Amino acid sequence: MSEPNLNCNEWPKTATGNVDWETLFEDPETGLIAYIEGAGAPLTLRVNAVQVIQSLFTRKDDGEEVDRLSSEISELIPDEMPKERFPVIARAVVQAMREIKDHRIKKALAYDRQKEAEGGERRGAKANRLSIKKLIHRRQTYMAGGIAASLIILATAAYLFIPWPKKAETANLSRGLLVQMEYAATGGAPATHVYGGPLRSERKLGDVAVVAGGVPKSACVEVGANLASTGRLMINSLRPAGRTRPAVERLCNNVGGRITFRWVPDNQ
Repeated sequence: MSEPNLNCNEWPKTATGNVDWETLFEDPETGLIAYIEGAGAPLTLRVNAVQVIQSLFTRKDDGEEVDRLSSEISELIPDEMPKERFPVIARAVVQAMREIKDHRIKKALAYDRQKEAEGGERRGAKANRLSIKKLIHRRQTYMAGGIAASLIILATAAYLFIPWPKKAETANLSRGLLVQMEYAATGGAPATHVYGGPLRSERKLGDVAVVAGGVPKSACVEVGANLASTGRLMINSLRPAGRTRPAVERLCNNVGGRITFRWVPDNQ
């Protein structure tokens, strides 16, 4: 495999002048995905992932987020990683990169439509930068720790694919569902959540609602209390009497069978 082109000034362009994100990521010889997949050890994977992130986030105000992301990558990919876990983490990193690619493609298409609607007038990069900041702000609101959009993608993907120890299975499944629902509110996440039930997001009257069905009753209080504290929650079409854990617990104790959460995050 040839070395990838990490110089953003030399990246391939589409006919409209945008970066050709599909080619940049997926070219089998020089693509960023091939560069990540070519790593055969934790150190190489970590270095390659950080280099790719640094090449993708080059704006003046991206520095702090790049530092945070690089630190998170170092935690996710330690040198002493168990041998059997490495391919799992490597696949998670690749998935994270493809999520970033898909987001960049959507932004480029939206920018092209905006230009066409305005008769081809270029309004500069400021409008696109502001929309990116809005996305980052929303994801920082939904996820703890003030993590940037790219970091959330990576941390979510890695979290969902790491084979956690059996003794922590219950807590990790509950946390996994929360992560997936928070991620679904931003337009991501799989169609099936960690408990095997359906997961979707829907927009109504300007609000984004996340619906998770088939959740076991054992997860009702833990997951429900967290969701209620960060948005409007319904459990099996019923609303808790308040946003506190006791209110959620009372409702969970009164519903039977599998749980369906419907959650509208605050601060949309």
